[in-house]
Amino acid sequence: FVLWSIVIRELGALSSANYINLSPVSTLIASAIFLKEPVTWISIVGSFMILLGLFIVGFYTKHEKDENRSR
Repeated sequence: FVLWSIVIRELGALSSANYINLSPVSTLIASAIFLKEPVTWISIVGSFMILLGLFIVGFYTKHEKDENRSR
C-alpha cells in the first residue's frame, strides 16, 4: 500500500488507476515463485488479456495527449 500511495502521488489518480489491474498478474507470478502453485493456461490467457488491455489504454492515452498538444 505504501508503494501504491507513491505511484498515485507521482502519476496521479487517473493514470495510476489503470495499473491496479496488474494485481492479479503479480499475484500469479508471486504464487508460482514462492508457493510453487501451478500456472494454468487460463491464468496465462487472463494475464495476457490484462496486459493487452493496459497496453491498449496506454497507447490510446498517449495518442490523445499527442493530438491535444498539436492543436
